[in-house]
Amino acid sequence: MKHSKIIHVSDCHIIPNGGLLFESNPTSRLRSCIADINTNHSDADLCIFSGDIAHNGDIESYRVFSECVSQLKIPFRVMVGNHDNRENLISVVNAAKADEFGFVQSSVDLPIGRILLLDTIKPGAHEGFFCEARRKWLEDQLKEAGELPVFICLHHPPFTLEVPHIDRYTMDAADAKAMSDIFRRATNIEYMFFGHVHRNVSGIWNNLHFHAVRGTNHQSWLDFKSSNSICSLEPPSYAILLISSESTIVHFHDFLDIGPKFVYLPDEPEGEQIKRLESVSA
Repeated sequence: MKHSKIIHVSDCHIIPNGGLLFESNPTSRLRSCIADINTNHSDADLCIFSGDIAHNGDIESYRVFSECVSQLKIPFRVMVGNHDNRENLISVVNAAKADEFGFVQSSVDLPIGRILLLDTIKPGAHEGFFCEARRKWLEDQLKEAGELPVFICLHHPPFTLEVPHIDRYTMDAADAKAMSDIFRRATNIEYMFFGHVHRNVSGIWNNLHFHAVRGTNHQSWLDFKSSNSICSLEPPSYAILLISSESTIVHFHDFLDIGPKFVYLPDEPEGEQIKRLESVSA
């Protein structure tokens, strides 16, 4: 049976000079994320950074990001988000692959199928867009994949999540409809995952299973009433996708959780069942 492991990281929002963003250091948090991946998932086939690499799209932030990810022990690809600048990203980060039109989108073939990384940004806009040229690229890739299972990764979700302050900046309605039509016609799309929303979310959209992941720095607070953007410092996460011909399993890991850990031994006598660990590796 074929297997693949994919690590999904998103929304790093790097700023230069070790500065703070929402009272947090995005560079330090990214370094911690990479160290955790290296320790626990050096067997992964691929790590995908699904956009918003830099908070302001500046060259220096991409240099900082490149230095950080140079420590990663597994192959990786880098995508573009609405906070990014395509030209600056491509000029600094080699793992940001551009197509013939200059969009940051590409495909990766793994044992379990083809990963398609889509570019959904429009300079100057926070919501997502997916123009005719990108639609054609997607349709061509799906056709070329044939019977290979296809896994779609993008920055903006092409639908709302019923959280008003997040849904303000999902995808343009017309482009979302066009993307949805392409997905409906395809017979080989297995799964979709995205960034942008800064939350661990999963569900089914048009019969397609999906997930989103928290950012490595700050998150979107779960508020179903406010239309104002509310950010929080809930623990950052990355996702681990374990994919085979039979299943797609997704785990979310809060890599900076420093809370106490315990071994639970229910078969031991009462009073000896719970033992606190001094370290997780104990």
